[in-house]
Amino acid sequence: MNSLGGHDTMETLKTCITAGDCYAGSISITTDAGIHLQSVSRCCHDDLCNRLEVTLPAMNLTSNGLQCPVCFAFGSDHCEGTETLNCTGADSHCITVSGMLNSAGSPSRFSAKGCSTQTACSLPLGMGLYSAGIIFNLSRITCSPASNASSG
Repeated sequence: MNSLGGHDTMETLKTCITAGDCYAGSISITTDAGIHLQSVSRCCHDDLCNRLEVTLPAMNLTSNGLQCPVCFAFGSDHCEGTETLNCTGADSHCITVSGMLNSAGSPSRFSAKGCSTQTACSLPLGMGLYSAGIIFNLSRITCSPASNASSG
């Protein structure tokens, strides 16, 4: 599920890649302007094993009382994060990512800050994260536990 550009896009991608490039797990990242990325990946090693269905958990948009700095910048490897975002669902960490995104063959640098699951903090660097026709190649990821919204 990806809400980049203000439109929800849900898709399933099944492909063959080298075992070393496969990342299995569930992640959620929410950043500026309501941009939300939710992904579930599974790795398998037998012929035709990608016939199995992969389903996303229901999206939980209930505030969990945590908050993080938030921003999203195209064409830059840095954004300030001067505003805050109330985290929802299982998003318990503040994430900062940067790298290159490629949409329709047009690469651009990007940077984002927002709320994420702890699992998003351990995505492998250099991995291509595909969503809604966009490939995000992450060159930097930093995370910290989100702060309690009532503590500011």
